[in-house]
Amino acid sequence: MCEVQSEKVLKDILDVTFKVNNGSELHVLGNQWPSRSAGQYESEPYRIMVAENCAWIVEEHYKKDSNINVVVMGDFNDEPFNRSVQEYLFAIRNRKRVEARRNSKKARPYLYNLAWLLMDEPTPGTFHYGSNPAGWNMLDQIMVSKGVLTGSNGLEVIEDSMAIFRPKYIRDKSKPKQFRKGKKKWIEGFSDHFPVTATIKIL
Repeated sequence: MCEVQSEKVLKDILDVTFKVNNGSELHVLGNQWPSRSAGQYESEPYRIMVAENCAWIVEEHYKKDSNINVVVMGDFNDEPFNRSVQEYLFAIRNRKRVEARRNSKKARPYLYNLAWLLMDEPTPGTFHYGSNPAGWNMLDQIMVSKGVLTGSNGLEVIEDSMAIFRPKYIRDKSKPKQFRKGKKKWIEGFSDHFPVTATIKIL
């Protein structure tokens, strides 16, 4: 069990602090980054700006404690390997580099990106664009701080627990069943993205 301690919105990021029943705190940053509708590369600078803002928030949390529990999640409209995620948010697949993070002015606010574990799936993505079967994109991701990754501060993520939630009732064949406007009426559905989930243990 947990309760909300505080929340604040900074541009496209919702920063919420939860108090867990074992006394730990969990800081969750919900993200909705600018879309690719204007073109992936034309719109990339806007996602980079939000990535820098999110990294700054994570860094402010890290300054309090290098083992602080932070989860960054949401729709990033970029994939784990894109520049905004790796080079500006510092969400990476190198677990050892995240674990080695220390309180230092020179230390980057690294996060461990769980979404990399799903990149080799037959349909590696939460969003599908176009008619090509290869049009899957892993835009919805979950990243964790050193504390959540190692379980050093009362909470620990089960590393291989991240999954794409896609039961039959929210699918239109293999793709998300969208809620959208048809020619004459609204078509009932859910979202154009599949949700993602992960499990965090209370220690």
